[in-house]
Amino acid sequence: MEFPDRLGLPRATAGQAVLRKEIPAKYKDLQFLGGGNTSVILAKDEETALVFTRDRMKAEWLLTEWGLGLGKHIEEFEGHLHPDEAARALNIIVVEMPRLYPLETKNRIAVRKEVFEFQRVMDKIRSRSSTDKLNELTEWYEENKPDSRFARLFEFLSNYSDEDINFDIATRQFLQTKSGEIVMVDPVASRDVLDVINQTGKRR
Repeated sequence: MEFPDRLGLPRATAGQAVLRKEIPAKYKDLQFLGGGNTSVILAKDEETALVFTRDRMKAEWLLTEWGLGLGKHIEEFEGHLHPDEAARALNIIVVEMPRLYPLETKNRIAVRKEVFEFQRVMDKIRSRSSTDKLNELTEWYEENKPDSRFARLFEFLSNYSDEDINFDIATRQFLQTKSGEIVMVDPVASRDVLDVINQTGKRR
């Protein structure tokens, strides 16, 4: 059986909410670790990374005790070099967190199974034209998989309305600590940042 790699915005049409040229000069000598639609990640040192994002929901997921609670807020600044006006209106948030690493094979297999299960449950809820998808997802995981990594995510998302959330569930959103613990890094995007990504992608 093939497991889907992602659920959310197709990469082919996606823009970027943060551009590398927007990163302040004081960070220019730091190693580029990666990035995606919502963020740029630099290595502060061998143990620590800096995440630059306009997505406040993502920052709160990384920072708060009801999310991952892995990060530390460093600063916020205005980015003036993004071509999209809506992006420039959103501050760039800098989060310091432990460096994470690609999944080992056994962890990747486990994650892909969880992603597949999430899609199966989500598709079932969508087929009923539910008006409260988040609540139904939360209830399903509470009843059937209370120890799932997704249970913590839905508890975090209870602080937001359905309209604010775009799920971006994919194996690439999972990394692991140096000790091998799986971490769900970037499972959702806020609506305002999604609008920026879509608009930027249309200009490509």
